[in-house]
Amino acid sequence: MKSACRTLLQGKMNRRLLPLIFLAAGFVYLLFLAALNKAYNMDEFEHVHSAWYIVHGFVPYRDFFQHHNPLLWYLIAPVIALAGENAGILICLRMAMFALALSTAAAASAIAGKVSSRREAPWYCLILLLSCTLFVEKAVEIRPDVPMTLFGTLSVYFFIRHHDCANPREMVLSGLSAALAYLFLQKAVFLYAALSVLVVVKAARKEMPMKTLLLFFLCLMAGPVLIFAYYAFQGALYDYSLNAYVLNVSKLYSFSAWKFLLSTLRWNTGFWVLALAGILYGTATFRRNEKLGSLSLLGVMLFLPVLFVKTPWKQYYLPALALFSAVGACFLARVLEKARSGALLGFMLMAVIVFKPMLFLAQYRENRNRSQIELVEYVAENTRPDDLVYDGRNQFNLFRRDLHYFWYSTGENRNLFVYNALTGNRYGDYDVCSLIREKRPRVISDYLVDRKDCSVLNRYKRIDGFNVYMETNRP
Repeated sequence: MKSACRTLLQGKMNRRLLPLIFLAAGFVYLLFLAALNKAYNMDEFEHVHSAWYIVHGFVPYRDFFQHHNPLLWYLIAPVIALAGENAGILICLRMAMFALALSTAAAASAIAGKVSSRREAPWYCLILLLSCTLFVEKAVEIRPDVPMTLFGTLSVYFFIRHHDCANPREMVLSGLSAALAYLFLQKAVFLYAALSVLVVVKAARKEMPMKTLLLFFLCLMAGPVLIFAYYAFQGALYDYSLNAYVLNVSKLYSFSAWKFLLSTLRWNTGFWVLALAGILYGTATFRRNEKLGSLSLLGVMLFLPVLFVKTPWKQYYLPALALFSAVGACFLARVLEKARSGALLGFMLMAVIVFKPMLFLAQYRENRNRSQIELVEYVAENTRPDDLVYDGRNQFNLFRRDLHYFWYSTGENRNLFVYNALTGNRYGDYDVCSLIREKRPRVISDYLVDRKDCSVLNRYKRIDGFNVYMETNRP
């Protein structure tokens, strides 16, 4: 990351870059506001709650349901252990995600600095990525996609740097960075595949020694080997394999990639025009500028699989967006260089490109998560450590045990249904009302709870302002 920061800071003494630097600083501030004020997604509560389970000795996949890779939870767990059951942890973790998102932008800008000789290119990249509404929306959330994207971008950075020096160390760092990305999220296998294609091609063209190729793949496989070995030791290898892989590729529900792409195309039209033009230019001039061509192909190979998965959620696009911002920045720098235009024209073009997304990002000036934090605090303060809680949509329970192995994703055709189909109906008797009646949780939500059929709800009183209920007549 030192090289990434140096690439950005090299042009600070050049006064022509000051307008771009100030514009970039404005979007850094908007990213900070998004991290501070954006409403919490239920996935964020899911990951914090998983870390709380780990603090209390539970093993993911075996003792409670999860279907993501685990490194983020193991990093959050010490924070919970030290800070205690405090909703303020959410703010601290959001600030950590802000730092990771900013580091990703710096890494992408460093790539642009390696590919383009123009000093403006890294700043164009930084501004393009931090003005991308989809990136900002998801990159500040507490989710494993964020560190996965950072280490994936770093992996590409070291790969691009290898073009200049042919030092085996760069490929070792690239492989290790990709392995770390995998430990955060198994979607890093798309990065594995993309890098492997280009690395094998380089080796076949005698541009990479066989020893370097083998070192790269050894480092690359460190991630999967480590995680499979760890869960084999924990006696949870079957559960991990089932939940993290078989279940994820067997989903029963799906939606079109256009569900979210249309929005980002509307708000970030300039970003996508530059990215597409850069990809076409990079592939057309691959032999003359192999670094831009390789970067373009990597971006495309990270983007295309998202279009074909069953559930292309917004966060799936983060790795591709980081690379596309670098591609678009390098293309813009090249066009301005050919036109012999100065930094002022580049700034004016960037200002036009980012004006519309800036209007979207301005919404994060208003706080939209205070009530969520208050509800988390209320539940934590009004329950005992041994109380059970039913929170079927991950809205408020961070620090209490749940009623069942499947504590979320229990709706129709969701993960519970897929799991039962794969395991001979292991949890086919799952019934919310029966669980509430039998285990008497202190707090419940109304998710999938039919008030007419579930008469046990007459023992609960609604908490003002929320669809959450607290048990009455109990000390």
